[in-house]
Amino acid sequence: MSRHIHIPAKIEWATFLANSGEIDNYLVSPNELLRVRYAPAPRRLALAMTDSCNLLWDFVTSTSSPDLHGLARTINETLIDGGVQEGIVYDPNLIPAPRLTREPTHLDKKTDFLYSDIDSTLQSWVSRFTALDDQGSDFLDRKCIPVPFQKDAAMFAWLSQYQWAHWCPFTGLNGMTGRYLTNAIRLRWSMPLWLCDIKKDSWWANLDMYSKIWLKKGSFFPIEEKSLPNLEKLNLVSQHSP
Repeated sequence: MSRHIHIPAKIEWATFLANSGEIDNYLVSPNELLRVRYAPAPRRLALAMTDSCNLLWDFVTSTSSPDLHGLARTINETLIDGGVQEGIVYDPNLIPAPRLTREPTHLDKKTDFLYSDIDSTLQSWVSRFTALDDQGSDFLDRKCIPVPFQKDAAMFAWLSQYQWAHWCPFTGLNGMTGRYLTNAIRLRWSMPLWLCDIKKDSWWANLDMYSKIWLKKGSFFPIEEKSLPNLEKLNLVSQHSP
């Protein structure tokens, strides 16, 4: 199996990270992110955000069976570690608790999702991704990725960021982790990197709207088309051939 992979430019990665951080009240500029790996005293969460891009890219380019849940766990551990080191994220698993340089950054929004359901919910999400991945592999073997499949993959990627923010399977940074997953799925299936060019208030409004539906009707209940982005209008559907 072979696939065309859109290789993002450095400024695209940096823009995605800066925009994603802003959604969670973590302000870092693209210029800082471009220099953070070489800075003498880098902000640790900013550095962890760039490290997580490397993890994402390893997943995208891997020829082995994809482990999207494993990717989410590894990225989240990296981000949490960076946030704790920077003194802006509190990890309740750490004993003794870290001495924070300022008040802990509240980067997740509480929902009433039943945490007792998290294992089965994540298993269902992984199964949905695996089915999509298998379908995509079959299309790639035939050297064709039909537009309907591209739309399905793009929509699964879009909703994944909100599902993880809604479920909150980790101690923090679930929404940020979810946005990495959105791009992991997109890049794996020949779609360009999403720059996360959405207004902060719009992102949270989407989460509120989607969460109300999922709490009432189930974690995977379809969102009405009027409440979803126009994928083609926003260039969220690939224009590449495999």
